[in-house]
Amino acid sequence: MRRRTMFTSEDDRVPVVYKRPNLMRRRLIFIEGLDHCGKSTLYRRAEQESGHDVSFHDRGLLGRVAYAKLFKEDYPLEDVLALELALISVDAYAIIFLDPDVRELHRRIEADPEHRSISMEMLCRTRMHYSAEFEYRKVAPYNMRTECLLRIDNTDMSPDDVVQQVLSWTGSTWLGGELAE
Repeated sequence: MRRRTMFTSEDDRVPVVYKRPNLMRRRLIFIEGLDHCGKSTLYRRAEQESGHDVSFHDRGLLGRVAYAKLFKEDYPLEDVLALELALISVDAYAIIFLDPDVRELHRRIEADPEHRSISMEMLCRTRMHYSAEFEYRKVAPYNMRTECLLRIDNTDMSPDDVVQQVLSWTGSTWLGGELAE
């Protein structure tokens, strides 16, 4: 097994040794979905309750791509593709897509006085872009393993149920990987 030595600083030259194949293995989990779908709640709770060596992120590259395409923004999509492919190649990348019913999302958005109103049409278009980008990760050039993609319809789920489903998923054999002792 190849090992990689990293030094903690120039001065002390004390090596930190990582097993190379597991250096970043399945550690970056991006929580994706439209506004008010439960991303932030899941992020806070999963980070707090996870006993696994994972790093949860509230929205990531998938969301950037979906919104850039939706609003026809000039966004360097080639850079995003290169970064995603690099993360996939070392098996360090996973996506959770929270996908509740659009009527429920619309209700949540309208109930939030701090959030700008959004039409049902725009909400459906945004969801369509998100969904397409998520599904696109299963085919070339991405070819992400299906174990690295989790779609949750959390319309009728409590935050506790969503967290438990995610923690169960991250605790499966999918997770693997550890730092060398």
